[in-house]
Amino acid sequence: MADADLHVLPALLGADDPAIYTLHRPQGASPYLLPADHAGQQVPRALTGLGLAQAEP
Repeated sequence: MADADLHVLPALLGADDPAIYTLHRPQGASPYLLPADHAGQQVPRALTGLGLAQAEP
């Protein structure tokens, strides 16, 4: 993919999709950053569920 092609890709996240990060204690004074990744069930609407069916209860 050429660099010029990057400008024509559709947006992955829409306004109704959940935020991609959460900031806890923004007033904290620690010099350390603790990033954490958590697998979840949220999939951007643009990906249409990744082609997977909804899980059964």
